[in-house]
This record gives sequence, C-alpha cells and structure tokens, in this order.
Amino acid sequence: MYPLGEAQKPWPENQWYIAATTQEVGPGTLLGRRLLGKRVVLFRDTAGKAHALSGLCPHRMMPMELGKHLGDLIECAYHGLVFDRNGACVAAPTSRSVPDCSLTRYPLAETGPLLWIWMGDPDMADSVPLPRTDFVGIGMPGWRVDVAGYFHLKARYTLLVDNLFDLSHLSYIHASIVGDPKNNTLPLEEAAFVEDDGRTFFQRVRDDFSSQDDYHRFLDPRMGERMCAGFQTEMIALGLIRAGDVHWCGPDRRTAPVGYSNFNHAFTPESEHSTHYWTFLSRNYDTGNDVTSARQVERNNAVVAQDIDALEAIETALQQGNLPPEISMKQDLGGMRARLRLIQMINRKAAAQA
Repeated sequence: MYPLGEAQKPWPENQWYIAATTQEVGPGTLLGRRLLGKRVVLFRDTAGKAHALSGLCPHRMMPMELGKHLGDLIECAYHGLVFDRNGACVAAPTSRSVPDCSLTRYPLAETGPLLWIWMGDPDMADSVPLPRTDFVGIGMPGWRVDVAGYFHLKARYTLLVDNLFDLSHLSYIHASIVGDPKNNTLPLEEAAFVEDDGRTFFQRVRDDFSSQDDYHRFLDPRMGERMCAGFQTEMIALGLIRAGDVHWCGPDRRTAPVGYSNFNHAFTPESEHSTHYWTFLSRNYDTGNDVTSARQVERNNAVVAQDIDALEAIETALQQGNLPPEISMKQDLGGMRARLRLIQMINRKAAAQA
C-alpha cells in the first residue's frame, strides 16, 4: 500500500504503540478506541492503574465503552455481563450461569503523559523495551512537557511520517504562519543524514539570519536581531517522531544555545486509512512560563490543522486511484529514508513471526 509498496504488512505488530494520553483515561471512565484495526477499551482500576481489554462484548458484540465502570470491573451495556481487569467474565445477571468467555487483555505501560499498548504476541511484550522518551524531554530534569492535543487523522499514518520529515512544505502549507516563502528563514536545502550513538535523524543548520519572523518569535521571543538555528527530525519509534529545534542568539554558534524545543508527534494506526494522532511540546527554557506554553500550543495546533487538511486531501486522492508516477527531489531525502526504515521494520518483524 502506498507509499510502502515493498512492505509485507501495513504496520509491524510486535512493538509498543501509543493507546492514549494519561489525561484521556480518567478515573471512572471507559475510553473506546480502535487501534491497528482492533477495538479496545481502556480504564483505570480503584488503585489508578490503567488497563486495556478488547472492546467488544463476546455475547452480542456491544462496544464495551458504552457500558459502566464499576471500580475494578466493567459492565456491558447490552445484557450486563461483567468483566474483571484481566478480561475474565465474572458475572452475567441475565443468565443462570456465568458463561465461559473473556475479553483479551493487552499489556499497558504508562510513561509520563503516554499510555503504551502491546497488541502483538503477548509472550514477547516483557522482552521488548518501551521506546525511549528521555530524548523528547519526558522525565528529564529542567524540561517542561505540555500535551497539545489529540487529532483524528482520516489518512494513513505513512502520509504523516512523510509530512514530518519534510520541511520544504512549511512555507506553502503553512504560509499564513511562517510567512511568505520569499522572505522566510526556514532552511529548504537537502537534509543531512546523521547517525550518533545508535540514533538516526536528519538535521539542517542555518547560521546568521534574522529572527524577526513569526516562526522564531513564536519559538522564543527573547531572540535578538540575528540568530542561528538547528532543525532535527528523528524517528524514535514507529509511532513517535521528534521535530526538534535548537537556537543560538547571535550570528554564530560559538555561544551556548539559548534553548531546545521539541515538537513531538505521537501516532498509532486506527485502520489502513486513518490514524490516532497526538502532539506534545517540550522545552528546556522558560519552563515556568505558562504564557509561553499556551502560545506554543496554540501555534502548534494551527500548524497541525493545516497539515491534517493537506494529508486528508492526499488520502482522498489515493483512494480514488488513477495516480501519476510519483517523483522525489533532493529535499525529500528525510522522507525517503523514513519510508525505507518503515519497510525494514515491518518486514523484519514479519519475518520473525513466520
């Protein structure tokens, strides 16, 4: 399926995916969500621990999120079947006996603002570590993390990956935010492919340019007339991409950076043509300033809304068919490398399951 023509499956299964943010699964609530094509219900027990079970009652396929949260139990809205946090059916008020049925239990882990779910081979979950989140500032001293929001993207997740590794669209899709492409200071040149300590990312660096555009005033209003900046995009996991900025005040990089900002993108396929999408921001400067956070969240969400409109338009065109041959340019290096990595991840894990 476009754009991963050589991939054996639409996504790898034996890995951790993001199911929700911690804020979405509150006390006494049931959150229903379709992940990797499967319905799931998420809830917390009386101790506050989050759990994930398959989301359809096996009696008559009623979505479990429409039922009731009963402490450590959940009740189906249709006929009152009750399931415990491990998925076992423990009560059936409309039956003389408790049926031998259960909901599938999915391993769940909580790190910072993220709830991670394992939907592959359950015997492998304990042996596969969670993706590292310290790279995006989660749990790191001196960093602030703000959850910007949840978005339902009616497009395949691979289009989002393409978009996040592509800076050359910023002055066009986001012209109303970053300014006229003739005047903007964002680098459009080919990205450098970098490997450092086992990490792979793409970076661009720009020296001695004016900081007086909307984009950089939005990043940090303390910048002087001239500045330097570095831009990095890193795929930390299939469903976690860090778009990072580091900026220096002045015409060169001989001084210490003013600060680091990360615009973090978390996503999980809902289906082959739709995606759950969260964004959260992190920075190591001005961390006590709520006004800075509110401004960055507002601008981030405006950017995301424009990207979603573009990606959903592309998805519609893809499903309609009759497509021309695709071309790529030098500035597409990051996106092409990301596509290759996705294909390798999918095929490697598919081969391991064979």
